[in-house]
Amino acid sequence: MKDPLLQSLVYVSRFYGQANSSDALIADLPLADGLLTPFLLPRAAEKAGLQAKEAKQSITDLSPLLFPVIALLKGGDACVVLSLDKEKNEAEVVLPQADGNEQWIS
Repeated sequence: MKDPLLQSLVYVSRFYGQANSSDALIADLPLADGLLTPFLLPRAAEKAGLQAKEAKQSITDLSPLLFPVIALLKGGDACVVLSLDKEKNEAEVVLPQADGNEQWIS
């Protein structure tokens, strides 16, 4: 079963040099239907040595110092936003539910 939120967390964890498996990040967490939820994300992130908190704001309002960030998308998907190009109105993202490669989207 694909879990885009968990896959995004694994990507960010590895971005920071932590070789965490998805199983290690969700061990002992009360998953909903086997999926990591936004509510449980901070606890899973802590297992990776990371901090996570919900921020309900436009991605364009975030400081570049915060990237990469995990963005929750409509329909329950998630992605990792690596950077923004405000002049081109584009974001460099990783869509784990697709191929997991970095790409620019507008």
